[in-house]
Amino acid sequence: MKIFICIVSIFLGVASAAAQDLMFDADQFGNNDLEFKQGTQTSEQYEAILGNRAKFEPLLIYNAQSALRKLSEPIGRLDILYRNLIGIRGMGTCTASIISSDLILTNYHCVPGTGDAGKARDVELVMGYYDEANQNTVRRYSVKSDPVEANKDLDYAILRVLGNPSEQYGTIKILDEDPSAGTSLTMFHHPAGYPKYVSRTGCRVAGNFQPSSDKIFHSCDTLPGSSGAPIFTEFGRGVVGLHYAGPGSTGPGKYNSAKRMVKLLEASPLLRLNKAFETPLVENSVGGGGATRIDEVLNKIMYAQDVREIAVYRSDSASSGVLGTLEAGEKVIVTGRIKRGQDGREWYQIVGPGGEIGYVFASLLTDEAPGGNDPVVSQPAFEVLEQTGTRYTTGPANVRLGPSTEYEIIIQLGGGDEVTLTGEVVGRDWYRIAMADGSVGFVSGRLLRTEKQPAQPSYVDARSTPPSTRAPIISVDPATLPDFALFRECAKCPDMVVIPNGNFTMGSPSSEPTRQTDEGPQQRVSIRRFAIARFETTWDEWDACVSAGYCNQGPVTAAGGDNSYGKGRRPVIEVDWADAGVFASYVNTNSRSGYRRPTEAEWEYAARGGTTSAYPWGSSASHGFANYGKDECCTGLASGRDQWVNTAPVGQFLDNPFGLYDMHGNVYEWVEDCYRSSLSGQNANGAAYLGGKCTGRVIRGGSWLNTPEGLRSANRNRVLADEPGYTVGFRLARTL
Repeated sequence: MKIFICIVSIFLGVASAAAQDLMFDADQFGNNDLEFKQGTQTSEQYEAILGNRAKFEPLLIYNAQSALRKLSEPIGRLDILYRNLIGIRGMGTCTASIISSDLILTNYHCVPGTGDAGKARDVELVMGYYDEANQNTVRRYSVKSDPVEANKDLDYAILRVLGNPSEQYGTIKILDEDPSAGTSLTMFHHPAGYPKYVSRTGCRVAGNFQPSSDKIFHSCDTLPGSSGAPIFTEFGRGVVGLHYAGPGSTGPGKYNSAKRMVKLLEASPLLRLNKAFETPLVENSVGGGGATRIDEVLNKIMYAQDVREIAVYRSDSASSGVLGTLEAGEKVIVTGRIKRGQDGREWYQIVGPGGEIGYVFASLLTDEAPGGNDPVVSQPAFEVLEQTGTRYTTGPANVRLGPSTEYEIIIQLGGGDEVTLTGEVVGRDWYRIAMADGSVGFVSGRLLRTEKQPAQPSYVDARSTPPSTRAPIISVDPATLPDFALFRECAKCPDMVVIPNGNFTMGSPSSEPTRQTDEGPQQRVSIRRFAIARFETTWDEWDACVSAGYCNQGPVTAAGGDNSYGKGRRPVIEVDWADAGVFASYVNTNSRSGYRRPTEAEWEYAARGGTTSAYPWGSSASHGFANYGKDECCTGLASGRDQWVNTAPVGQFLDNPFGLYDMHGNVYEWVEDCYRSSLSGQNANGAAYLGGKCTGRVIRGGSWLNTPEGLRSANRNRVLADEPGYTVGFRLARTL
């Protein structure tokens, strides 16, 4: 069957390009000693290769005080628990190096965040792992999965460690130079998740390379798990390459590929910064206000909080005078921390606006870049002539921060919308317009006309009423209510809509674009009157269930985390099929009962709202009607009315003809049925299909991450019942 969620396999081959990764079962995560499943040719091959110490030397055979052991100390194993978009997990390993007090360097493809390998749910750095039999020296550190800095083309990522492993293990030294052809190399790594090994025998630079290239080819022996390994030049002077791919993938013949550190240094402000700090700064500096004692040398990048401006002082006192200011979100080099300054407050010592040492209140700096870590692109200056007037959009029109498509989109206007001009950009066909919040934006003149034209027809239904103005009927037996009535049985119950009796054709016709085989053959189904939740279950509702002692709050299932998407009125995620049932039981204890998961037929009947097209609003997807991702798999997207890159608060888009919100996009929704690969066997009365081995349950509706075809009314997907996902939630139904 198809899945409209990007799932990328990680292959078990040493020739795999830019992904010498090896997947273990998810239950191996947290273990130092990782186990292969026996009996496979692959595992036997790995064990045979690792048994040949002429190629792979375990660091254990060297004395702890030896030069090789000392040189290897800042290098560790990176354990990554991956989750694809529907919750299936696996564990991979790479190699990583400590580059500063709390930063490590590895390959981009190892921890891609939401990249091709799937979401990195948990990441840990394993340090000091030399001996399977004696693991008392091993320490594990939690790692943030979102890179502080990353470059896909150069295949590197810099991650933040929770803690300071450099205190015990030190940092690697990076050389700003290339080795010549034939130079002997040394490479430390954790091949196949094993303890730390060194490759030295036959380990050399393979031939010359072009100065413009970002690659070095080398003959050091590697295996899956060696990705991200630092390559040292002769005598361990420093790191000249970052291994990323096996033979046959990017390089000629039998040679492996590494990225040149000189190219990484050119691209990475953090690597350049940490190289500059290889000789630590003195702990006493002068900022024009006298000597200041530094309690802790940090040497790290931080960011100004998102406020208008931050004062930089001459010393750790607000009375010392101001050197200058930092802009909101500005990146700064923090060289030290003062736990208790002259005024009793905590301060950071920084490299000031003019390159001098300055001091900032610690509470005004943060480790996280406001709005992400993407570099700010400088834009050319422009001149605006004041102008007033009214224009109308010719169709959907992006309003941008500046007069160019290179500027960020603020909002998207619909066709026929009226805009108020405040200025015209000199030399460009762009206009400045007034925004509703008092700010300004810019629109291309090609998208404006002077006369109002009829607006494009919009998706409207007589039952559509804004959520803020339509009040549910409370404490009334819903069985007595008319069709499409909105009710809530108790304060802790969800808002429910009465869905009438009816017949419909379930599935998609063969003529529907992007149709999948499991959406047929089409079945005629009769639906008995029932009720279904107006919105997807929210975090507010879920947290009330947790507080009442019903719903689970754990690290993997249920309220294990919102993935930093936000809670409140956003839909709950990380819930499995059973969690949805527990929530229904919780609601039943506070009502007249009857709450449950909807059947698959009920869900599709309610989602279609009496329509037969691919979507209830027509034959094409639109960000005006649903929260979904890019047209090509797989990234969240904010466009037009869809202002949310991931989950959106419920009820932000128009409701369907039955008065239901977010049936398409936002999050997938669990239904009662067992999955089958076709609609054969569908109960004509709309009851749930519970046949077969029931190894998977059905989810419906698509999510914030999906491409348009995944949002179609007939689209179906299979997920293991105990696999929560960060794109999966639910809504309840009720028997009437």
